[in-house]
Amino acid sequence: MAKDRSYAKLGTSAVELAIASQERMTEAELLMREGRYASAIAMGIYSLEILLKVKICRVLDLIALPTAFEIHNIDELLILSGLSSALINENNSILRSNWNEIKLVSIKELNDLRYTPSLHWDKSKAEDFFLKLNHPQDGVFVWISNR
Repeated sequence: MAKDRSYAKLGTSAVELAIASQERMTEAELLMREGRYASAIAMGIYSLEILLKVKICRVLDLIALPTAFEIHNIDELLILSGLSSALINENNSILRSNWNEIKLVSIKELNDLRYTPSLHWDKSKAEDFFLKLNHPQDGVFVWISNR
């Protein structure tokens, strides 16, 4: 059965999405501490994806995410959130670079995170990913959260 992609049909509430985004980030941090780097990076990507869906609900003034926006491409979600132009025009070139690198991981490497052994993902790669995500001045997650 094909999934209903109606813009009028609402799915998960914005409140639940906000909670889920924070939960995925907490899970990512726990996985990092346990040395589960591939899973930690995947949870970080999921947390970012969900945060963008929260932003979509806010920009559209909706209590829940339309099912049509239940997608997983963070670049498309950034556009739908209304933040794409802000990021392009952002004076912080490190932030823009961090976004591009996180986007590449989410698009090109997420399947590897799912299907390759964890030994392909080391601590330094995971730490670098989370620095790009959570750095106080240049972190993508932080920037989106503050918008």
